Amino acid sequence: MEVECDNCGDVFDKSPAKVERSDRDFCCRDCYDEFGHPGNNGDSRVEKTCDNCGETYKVYPCRADESRYCSRECADSGDYHLTGEDHGMWKGEELEYTCETCGTEFRRHGHIKNVRFCSK
Repeated sequence: MEVECDNCGDVFDKSPAKVERSDRDFCCRDCYDEFGHPGNNGDSRVEKTCDNCGETYKVYPCRADESRYCSRECADSGDYHLTGEDHGMWKGEELEYTCETCGTEFRRHGHIKNVRFCSK
């Protein structure tokens, strides 16, 4: 079904089910971002500073507390792959546990709760 983009006015195809589910129609992610969240007539995003590269970027308020990186590339080079004292969430201790399934001894940070298994 043909609909008109609420941001730029371009006409594009959209399934009838998606038209029913939404009050707004956008032809692309850029138009959605420019328009803002449905119900806003402007950009409601807040500025953040990337933990990796230091650049500023915008996120919607609902993601502001958890967002740390400006892009997938910066997130991939962030500290999630670090271990021990190098990791940003290091709490100063590691505890030793025994896996309930296989009996393997393994270590985890002390702040992790309900440690019962060595892997998924």
